[in-house]
Amino acid sequence: MTRIGYYALLCCCSPLLILLLLAFLCFYLFWGILLSPIWLTILLVLFTYFGYKWIRNDDDEIFCNDPLLVIEYNQPGLASRTITPPGLAVRNITENDVSAVIRGTPNYTPITFPRADLAQSNSVFAFNDMQTIEHVIARLYENYHNNVTGRRDPIVGRVYWVKFRRANTFDVCERLHVFD
Repeated sequence: MTRIGYYALLCCCSPLLILLLLAFLCFYLFWGILLSPIWLTILLVLFTYFGYKWIRNDDDEIFCNDPLLVIEYNQPGLASRTITPPGLAVRNITENDVSAVIRGTPNYTPITFPRADLAQSNSVFAFNDMQTIEHVIARLYENYHNNVTGRRDPIVGRVYWVKFRRANTFDVCERLHVFD
């Protein structure tokens, strides 16, 4: 009897062997034909052409860092509040006083921007994490909120934080009742 005869006899007698041969055939078709370099190249071109996001290289991990704290100052609110530094006369608070509270917060490290020759902003602050922003907002509340100071002054300004979620998208949230 020839080899083909033995295979035919075994195939007729053993359903398990039939399943095994079908599995080998599927494995050969899948790995040998469908995953050949030509098919992979064609699939890559099609995915790239139709704009599937998982094929592109604009990953999001570089855009999810360094949240911003933005303060929109109210000049009448600044002018109505006064402070008395030790050994000095009574004066109105300024944007520099508010930014000094922010920069004096523990764990705040100023992030250098590409052009270091520019003066630091008193309205926009970059942070390493959201926890430090929460500490800053708590310190601003402790220093300037009307309930803490015991006076009914106009608000100093509005506070926003900006979080960059992924490329070309960001979230902006206003923190209410920080200064009023």
